[in-house]
Amino acid sequence: MRLVGLSQPEPTADLGRTVGAVLNTAQLAESATQRVLGTICPMTGLGTQITRFFWDFSTIQMWNRENLVTDEETLCYHQPGFGFASQVRNSACEKFLASDGGDWLLFLDTDNVFPCDIVGRMLASQKEIAEQHGSCDILTALYFKKWPPFEPLIYHEVPGNPFAHLIDYPEEPLRVSGCGGGCLMIQRPVLEGIVAELRIAPVGWLGALHNRPTPEYVERYSRNFTTEDFPFNLRAAMLGFETWCDPRIKLGHMTMAEITEADFFLFREKIRARDAEKAEAEKQFQDTGPLTTQAADPLTVETPVV
Repeated sequence: MRLVGLSQPEPTADLGRTVGAVLNTAQLAESATQRVLGTICPMTGLGTQITRFFWDFSTIQMWNRENLVTDEETLCYHQPGFGFASQVRNSACEKFLASDGGDWLLFLDTDNVFPCDIVGRMLASQKEIAEQHGSCDILTALYFKKWPPFEPLIYHEVPGNPFAHLIDYPEEPLRVSGCGGGCLMIQRPVLEGIVAELRIAPVGWLGALHNRPTPEYVERYSRNFTTEDFPFNLRAAMLGFETWCDPRIKLGHMTMAEITEADFFLFREKIRARDAEKAEAEKQFQDTGPLTTQAADPLTVETPVV
């Protein structure tokens, strides 16, 4: 008996639990034997993104039904609602933690493009990394910004910046300082730790941190962030949890067209040239003072004259 459904999770009083999909008659009779593997949470989106996503999502469900769950296991699917991304993600985290089963929470954003076996690949990667390196608390696939120069949405720490885009990356899994939330698998202890030890929501706008007794590291780098991803990355790191990326799992990122790694590669040499010019300018500034001229940014997109 298998369960693959899409619903709004609601408390089920007679079972004393919160589930991520509607139970049918057979499952009500056998619910005591069920083990929830995890919760897959599709995020909201618009227009062409939704059209493509639900095509992908239907193939994901069919693949999972045939290849992933057993007769004693289930996957829960739910759409967490509408609102700011941080609110929607926190709603999903709350409902996941309120359930009595599930080892992981997987966010799938509707503006990403997914292969049908994405869940199986993420689980296999997490297991491989944990076996080789001791732990893999948070795992992301590799995808790219939706506008030029299409940098990968994975980050590493450099002096003065804990979230610098990682322009050069290997093909093997690597530890990162942060990542986007478009295809993000989170182990349950991470969310439990953030709520219990930090006593704050797992994700949210960084303004929520400013009035709390957080380390100077967080305060220093939090003021200009405009995404819900970095607060989660910071909060997880504060508790010693590690975030990994598996570049072998590559996704598309939808605007009016699909943005892929190939689009990023077209811009990468320009990014390197830009960074080299900035480094040289900073060096010259330190040696001789401000420059009298400024080099043009090779990534600037000029507006054609009509």
